Amino acid sequence: MVGALLATMVVWAPAAPHAQTATERLNQVRAIHLVDHAESLGSARKLGTCLMEKLQEQGPFTFPETRDGADALLTLESHVPSGVQRGLFGRSPEVRAVLTTPDGTVLWEGENKYRKSTTIWGGTTDIECGLANGLVDKLVRAIDDASSMP
Repeated sequence: MVGALLATMVVWAPAAPHAQTATERLNQVRAIHLVDHAESLGSARKLGTCLMEKLQEQGPFTFPETRDGADALLTLESHVPSGVQRGLFGRSPEVRAVLTTPDGTVLWEGENKYRKSTTIWGGTTDIECGLANGLVDKLVRAIDDASSMP
């Protein structure tokens, strides 16, 4: 009878550092740089300003003027059609946002359309701040969801 020799070899290797997922990194975002906000004019500038004000109400967010020291970069693309386009053609103001890390990893993407008070003559509500409010609500919800994940 041929005997078999069973050998067990245990190899120890240090564990690789845990690479954070985009969701985990989103939960740690506190300093957000709004890309091109300083150069923005008109409705784009107002949208960025309203967004920063609303985010500061929601949590301990800061907004460095440069990329240095920012946890994330927020890029906004907005379109606010004229009153005629809104009233006659039913076009709604909209904003699209992308939150990335300084190295380019996408942490969050969101968009918001503002359909309230979009008549030819404008309305009593502030369209840019309405867009910002909806966008901030979605971003804060995403951050809250990220913090509740195990």
